[in-house]
Amino acid sequence: DIAARLTKQMVLLPEAFKTYLYKGNFYRFNGEPKRFIADNVEEQLALILNTSGTTGKPKRVGISFKKILLATRAVTWSQNITAEDHSLIVMPLFHINAQIVSTVTTRINGGQLIVAPKFSASHFWEIVAKYQITWLSVVPTIINILLQNEKSRQQFTALRDQIHLQYVRSASFSLPAPLLADFEQTFGVRVQEGYGMTESTTVVSINPLDNAKIGSVGPVVDTDIAIYGDNGVTYDSHVKGEIVLRGPRVLEAYMDPKDGILVDGYFRTGDIGYFDEDGYLYVIGRVKEIINYGGEKVAPAKVEALISQIDGVVETAVVGLPDDMYGERVTAVLHLATENIVEVNAIIEKIQDHMANELAKYERPTAYYVTGDFPRNPTGKVLRADLIERIWGRHQNGTN
Repeated sequence: DIAARLTKQMVLLPEAFKTYLYKGNFYRFNGEPKRFIADNVEEQLALILNTSGTTGKPKRVGISFKKILLATRAVTWSQNITAEDHSLIVMPLFHINAQIVSTVTTRINGGQLIVAPKFSASHFWEIVAKYQITWLSVVPTIINILLQNEKSRQQFTALRDQIHLQYVRSASFSLPAPLLADFEQTFGVRVQEGYGMTESTTVVSINPLDNAKIGSVGPVVDTDIAIYGDNGVTYDSHVKGEIVLRGPRVLEAYMDPKDGILVDGYFRTGDIGYFDEDGYLYVIGRVKEIINYGGEKVAPAKVEALISQIDGVVETAVVGLPDDMYGERVTAVLHLATENIVEVNAIIEKIQDHMANELAKYERPTAYYVTGDFPRNPTGKVLRADLIERIWGRHQNGTN
């Protein structure tokens, strides 16, 4: 028994805690450290986390005690966390969101923390009601599942009067506006969208609960955020380019050497975005995901947001497939609520009509592929390289 053997180690103090169904074994180190990273305790290494690796190999990020403390202060301020809050963890505990946004922030503020063994749509509202959950962090995939799962919706209706969930914090990747509106209308729970990453020790911008802008990830929180483009770094509104960051919580170097991560002292996020006139940040795609159609640049997130507005679309991903003439062609991969061929064709026709009214010709998908669930990493992000490989194989075999 691993727990019994660990308990016998004199330098490990057992501090068990309960999850929804099981006991969790946690151990606090009580011995002398073998190696100091820094003389100042706050600057010592506290965590080593891997990035998600959706567009490249995962990279190791070292996070100090000071960065964790600053991050929890930012989360506390931006979400008004208090000792009266009850938070639920349904995301993987190896991810920075669950570790710092949910776990450390809740405990520092004296709140109650509930750890679910895994996310289950059919038990979600039961847990929320039983433990009087006031907020939790989710990814858009979870929001989508809760809306699509009939048992979840029925359970919510039955327990409505016992539920005191004030908001869910959606992060990790963009939430389509129709999903956000549908969730808030169906469950009467606000969705707070924000932006952050492992390299910034979580949140760097977030929508105020009382003044949110749908489609935005909100104003800046405790970080210097700018836009980098052809004319260098700028803070001007409505200038699109790569989002860059700097500040005491922001990475300056990965634990494994990697060139080109900084520009003018700012960390390059690899995300494309812009600020509006009120200082709200909008994320419109990844640099590596931009589709090059005959020299014209197409941001998948823009096209995906429009496709998501069509009834019957459960989820969509817009990718670039190889094209001999144009380099890449804009391709829409669809997960639909029906497999009936007549209904499928009708939905695609509606999408095409919508695209013709909303997009320039070069931005419109020229091919549509219908598939089931998308390949994902453990935090729910779509693995676009795997999806492109799947769809490209079907294309070469003449299927769609």
